[in-house]
Amino acid sequence: MKYKEDPIVPSHRGIFACLTLVLKNWLHILISLCFSQGLFAQALNAPLLRCIQIQSNGNAIVQWTQVPDPLGQFVAYHIWNASSSAGIFTEVGSAINIVTTTFTHVIATPLVSDECYYVVAESNDGATTFFSAPSVTLCSISLDVLPSISPPGQVLINWSDPYPSGIPFVGSTYEVWMEYPAGTWTLAQTLPYGTNTWGFEVSRCEVDYNFQIILPTPFGCAHESDISGGTFFDITPPDIPEVTSVSIDHATNDAIVEWNASAAPDTQGYILYRCGNSGNVTLLDTVFGAQQTQFIDLLAPVNLGPVCYLLASIDTCYSGIPPSPNTSPTSDICSCSIFVSPIPYAICSESLEINWTSYTGWSDNPQGYSIYHSVDGSVPELIGTVQGTLNSFVHEFTEIVSGVHSYYVEALSVEGYISRSNLQNVLITYPTEPAFNYLSSASVTGQTEVTVTLQTPPASTEHYFHLQRRKFDDANWEEILVLDNIVLSELVFEDPDVAASSFPFNYRILVRNLCDVWVDTTNFGKTIFLRGLANTDRLVNVLQWTHYEGWENGVLAYRIYRKTGQNGFLELVGEVNGTQTYYEDDVADLLYSEGRFCYTVEAVERPSTLFPGTSFTANSNELCLIQEPVIWVPSAFVVDGFNTTFQPIISFADFNNYQMIIYSRWGDVIYQTTVIEEPWDGRMNGEMVQEGVYAYFVSVEDGNGRPYEARGTVMMLSNRDQ
Repeated sequence: MKYKEDPIVPSHRGIFACLTLVLKNWLHILISLCFSQGLFAQALNAPLLRCIQIQSNGNAIVQWTQVPDPLGQFVAYHIWNASSSAGIFTEVGSAINIVTTTFTHVIATPLVSDECYYVVAESNDGATTFFSAPSVTLCSISLDVLPSISPPGQVLINWSDPYPSGIPFVGSTYEVWMEYPAGTWTLAQTLPYGTNTWGFEVSRCEVDYNFQIILPTPFGCAHESDISGGTFFDITPPDIPEVTSVSIDHATNDAIVEWNASAAPDTQGYILYRCGNSGNVTLLDTVFGAQQTQFIDLLAPVNLGPVCYLLASIDTCYSGIPPSPNTSPTSDICSCSIFVSPIPYAICSESLEINWTSYTGWSDNPQGYSIYHSVDGSVPELIGTVQGTLNSFVHEFTEIVSGVHSYYVEALSVEGYISRSNLQNVLITYPTEPAFNYLSSASVTGQTEVTVTLQTPPASTEHYFHLQRRKFDDANWEEILVLDNIVLSELVFEDPDVAASSFPFNYRILVRNLCDVWVDTTNFGKTIFLRGLANTDRLVNVLQWTHYEGWENGVLAYRIYRKTGQNGFLELVGEVNGTQTYYEDDVADLLYSEGRFCYTVEAVERPSTLFPGTSFTANSNELCLIQEPVIWVPSAFVVDGFNTTFQPIISFADFNNYQMIIYSRWGDVIYQTTVIEEPWDGRMNGEMVQEGVYAYFVSVEDGNGRPYEARGTVMMLSNRDQ
């Protein structure tokens, strides 16, 4: 590369020719005058050395500026040379024409060292020879181009300084020119003056490079070094690839390793290693393709802990014995995924703690961790964030929901990379309350006992059912009994200490789960309180009761059951609609019963929404009414006539304790019996008594065992004499 001076513009040549002719005539007169007075008895000024240029053949071209010679005393330029600025200079050439400002120094051998030069101007005044002071010494730029030893795989370029005494100007820069491919020169680098070395990495497996250093000057030319180069080999591996994240694919449970593509143009691929728990590293796989920046590890043990990886890059160049691709080292730290530890949960807990391992592999700690949560495969939601130095988070439940709860953690790097942890599942079983709880009956089952039944489906978890009682005129509920349940569809509660035959009572059931949370309160059930009286005049029993309350759709009907006597059995004697609470039972046909009548009213439910095909029932207390015994006694009987025996007629009485005694007028017992079917036939010990008036005593009990007595006299007659 050459720099040339500007030529004189051709249009100005005539003007310069005229001026030159005029000046020559005047100079001739002045020089003659000066010589006659001895004014030029001195040397010319030293030439200004401009640059040294080394040609492709190794010769050096020395350039300088023309010296002023107004008196025409110039004789020659003398060029001096040495192999260093401190060496012994010898004259290697001269130029006798003052306008000659270049000299080519033919160097016999290739340039192996600096070639330094200065120029002296010789002049003569006709009597004495003068030599100017030497010009400033300039040296050629000597260029060395060698492969770098450390680090290997680079081109190392060194060059010498052309100004041994310091550069006389400022602001200049070295230009590093490179020939590649052959015949094509490009500017590879510019460096400030004072920098005498430069290197770069060889990025091709085998390549020929030539270099030349040029230093432009403000004097119209530039220093040019020799051309040097050679064949170079890429033995430098690509840069260590940066692993940007290790994440877990929740759909496949595979580990995904991602990294940045290598900047080296000859990158062939990447070698992936897996780090073990004990510090060992095993080769995992080779990924080919410079732009392939992801690997899916199908066999990663992601459920056992964090999975860790190291990555190296390889290029297409082979070196070493045996030849193998240039392979970068790995980073010093394994890049490890986040591992969320198994999550314990105690039933009924309102929170759980999530713990995880730190993400490793980034240059800095993560900016932070984000915690995500889902239930039964729903879309995950962000539930919290913590600083990048923390490794735990407490999830506080606003509501405990049963199901499979899934958690994972994401780490965010300073550069914006994201790493996702494994998905950790925990089964949370919150006691699921029964789908329904229906108090189907509050039934009086004894004088002081009420039985309450509850319909509830079997539950997956145990629940507690609290029976509460409230008297009809009381505002406060009293807890009576607690039952637990997990398998039954009907619960039966017994309240054995209640005045069920005196008052109606309200019952309800509260449902509590294992977490001591009240989850439901049933409908209430109000018992039926039955009252009545025995109307002896009309021979009817009058019944009245309170409504059963609490069923969803009310009472469909009331059924009236009656038990006659102590050992009788219940029989249905009547039915009224669900709005009626009054009934009369005509017992005129039961005169010869004991007179004890016990009643129970049964309420029949109008079918509910939950049980459309079922009608539950509830019984009232048992009410026993007593019809008082009635004793009819004849005043006389004729033993041989139509009414031949004496026997009372008794209704509504218990004959188990029946007694009849016949007395004489003197108080002697003539006849006695305890069997109602055995009348007195007028005899005493088998012998007929005399006609006359006799006293009697009759005793029976009513249905409650209360005695009734009758006393009087009877006339015994006989018609045997007629």
